Amino acid sequence: MDDSTEPRGDEARIERVLFRPAAPVPTQGAVSWPALVRGLLRSDFSHFPAAAYTTRVYRIPVRGRTLLMPSGPAQVREVLVSEHDNYPKSRVMQRILGPLIGNSMFVTNGDVWRRQRRMIDPTLELSRLKAFLPLMQGAVDDMVARMGQGGEMDLDQETMRVAADILCRCVFSEQVQPGMVDELAETFRRYQALVPAFLALEGLGQPRWVLPLRQLRARRAGNRIRGRMAALIRQRLDSGARPEDLLTGLIEARDPQTGHRFTETELVDEVVFFFLAGHETSASALSWSLYLLANDPQAQERARAEVLRELGPAQADFSGLRRLRFTRDVFREALRLYPPVTAYIRDALGTARLAKRDVRAGDLVSVTPWFVHRSPRNWSHPDLFDPDRFQTEAGRASMREAYVPFNTGPRVCSGAAFATQESLLVLAAVLGRYRLHPVPGRAPQPAAWLTQRSRNGTWLRLEPLSRRTGRDQSRNTS
Repeated sequence: MDDSTEPRGDEARIERVLFRPAAPVPTQGAVSWPALVRGLLRSDFSHFPAAAYTTRVYRIPVRGRTLLMPSGPAQVREVLVSEHDNYPKSRVMQRILGPLIGNSMFVTNGDVWRRQRRMIDPTLELSRLKAFLPLMQGAVDDMVARMGQGGEMDLDQETMRVAADILCRCVFSEQVQPGMVDELAETFRRYQALVPAFLALEGLGQPRWVLPLRQLRARRAGNRIRGRMAALIRQRLDSGARPEDLLTGLIEARDPQTGHRFTETELVDEVVFFFLAGHETSASALSWSLYLLANDPQAQERARAEVLRELGPAQADFSGLRRLRFTRDVFREALRLYPPVTAYIRDALGTARLAKRDVRAGDLVSVTPWFVHRSPRNWSHPDLFDPDRFQTEAGRASMREAYVPFNTGPRVCSGAAFATQESLLVLAAVLGRYRLHPVPGRAPQPAAWLTQRSRNGTWLRLEPLSRRTGRDQSRNTS
């Protein structure tokens, strides 16, 4: 990475007009903490100035402490990798997500987190991913059946539903009733919609009881989700059945150092976290991937040709998915432009320095992938959709140093390979059956909730293709 704010050297490589996807325009001047609170309530990045994208560490005073937002690669690495012990997961996230995910791996620190990580990582190893493929395929087949003859539709609804369905099948093996899948997805959405207000309260230094109705809704949503999961887990424990799925992996997990097994409450914590991390983030990445392809016909046709060439009309296989190199780069670029996780928020335990800025004990440090991925210091033409960037020397360097959609370091996402596999499976199914078109007047409005979603949905028009040839059905009737 260099210190220049000028475009990177591979600008000259661009031979076609690249699509500029929806994004808020940076403001002028510095942002105050009242403006930050207003922005949190608005749930987007429109309240941040250009300096947040170009400064190695952007700093905002927040009522007696400082919020530091590093986007320089060295500073991001310091917080998330080399000095991560000084920057544990923030108590802010523990307070906000505790009613939903309890003491799951996402919010714990220290020895507890390390023990959880040792127990959970083996449940998502490569051999299990291969076994999950038929379960994922069943959910994708049901999604395609629901889409039918296409037309205009909000893809957010379908991506949330298929991601939740995939999680249900891979966690609980058997298909959960469709009504329950929809209920879980909607309840998670309601909880996520409450998060901006709670973050604003944290910025104001106010307790959550200041907003009693929102606090009540959050508690009800958390209890509803946890109750559903607890019932399914208790049913499995009582039955003694041990099918090859994620829940069995968690039940049988034993910490190799201490011999600890998950208690029933801990199982609920981790399963709910799987759903929060697995279905919300995957749904976000899928919606944005489809939106980007709909607005770049050339990239869409290249991805479709690759899908038809490598997978053909048959159901996807593990090796075939691994051959979808361009489609994977489309997915990577969607994760760069619209990173699903809004921020990695940390508490500073002790004093430190980040890019010549003082960090005091108690300060908040937020690694925000949106700024890391859209900084002209880190990426060439950062606001444009260019899946080919990952095949250039400059793009590969940027990916190594300034690409954190799945976090990095010790807390890198355990489910990254799972998310990539299911996303490629969904993209292949859609591209092999439909041509995607944007809907005029319905451009998405990015919203920074717990995950990066569209405030007004992701509306596209799906035009059916011939399954055998990939051509329009309407042109293949002779």
